Amino acid sequence: MLQLAVGITQVIDGKFQGKRLNENQPWLIITAVDSTAYDVESLDENILAQMRQKFQQVSELPILLNA
Repeated sequence: MLQLAVGITQVIDGKFQGKRLNENQPWLIITAVDSTAYDVESLDENILAQMRQKFQQVSELPILLNA
């Protein structure tokens, strides 16, 4: 996912899903909301903790994975 994002400077209303090899369900979902906000979903608490450390304006949302 990082390799794909290298040259991207703006995303407007996009949804990206990261899936592990041989798994059908995504372990990471990033949704771009009108290029001003991003919703990040993951059941991996380490990923969410890293997001909280890297970004200043973080709000907790209800879990939506597998909904």
